[in-house]
Amino acid sequence: MCSATALVRYAKELAKQYPDSILLRYAGGEPEKIDGKMIYNGCLKEDPASLRVRDIFVEKLTTGLVNLIDLFNSECIVLSGGVSGMGEVLLSPLRVSVEKLLMHKVQKCDIIIGKLYTMAGVMGACYMVKENRTKREL
Repeated sequence: MCSATALVRYAKELAKQYPDSILLRYAGGEPEKIDGKMIYNGCLKEDPASLRVRDIFVEKLTTGLVNLIDLFNSECIVLSGGVSGMGEVLLSPLRVSVEKLLMHKVQKCDIIIGKLYTMAGVMGACYMVKENRTKREL
């Protein structure tokens, strides 16, 4: 799973292996209080636990994206939701990882952050309701 919820879950599990991590300091020593912003800030400070969490997340997301890109020959992937707030902290290693694993080395696929960030799901749902309503009116 590749969501902000999953990212935080990985961090809570890994925090126990890194007792001196910034993540645990940010969370007051309580792994269950770790959130996405703490992970992001930990990555900016090059905290080993935070970077490991990000790397696990990138590895899992890469698997899914490479499969989609190879299957559909995608030119662009747009990320949104909570993880999109990580920006280049997530995108830089993700782009490198995806490029290494693409089936055809000449394939190019931009990976970008959507403009709607965490509102993408809500906006998509609203659009679906509008479209469904329009179809019923016809």
